[in-house]
Amino acid sequence: MEKVTHCQISNNLTFFKMKKYKILFIIIEIIYLIIVYLYSIPCLFKSIFKVSCPMCGITRTIKSILNLDFSNILSYNFFALPLIFLIFILNAYLIYDIFFNTNKLFELLQKHYKLIIILLILNFILNNTII
Repeated sequence: MEKVTHCQISNNLTFFKMKKYKILFIIIEIIYLIIVYLYSIPCLFKSIFKVSCPMCGITRTIKSILNLDFSNILSYNFFALPLIFLIFILNAYLIYDIFFNTNKLFELLQKHYKLIIILLILNFILNNTII
């Protein structure tokens, strides 16, 4: 019988904790989608700082998509559809990680985090300069 080391046990416990957090994150997202579908939520960032946040318009876009109203999506946020597509891809990786015990999402974010940050900054600038 092979001897199990402390390091192997520690890695398994760390992965299990990470898996719990991944599942918790998906549950929070589902709750968010239900709240967005049922209620109209003001942007906390815009209420406090009086400028649009980098993701401003995404909630309204998601609500429009959930209601199958595609007519005003681009008027809420120019980058709404690419950002929602990105969120969808990241969630697909997250679900894949949970079911197949991998860390593909982390690897993807490690490779492309600069692109995601640039997109958010560009979106922030466009949201606050286009009237």
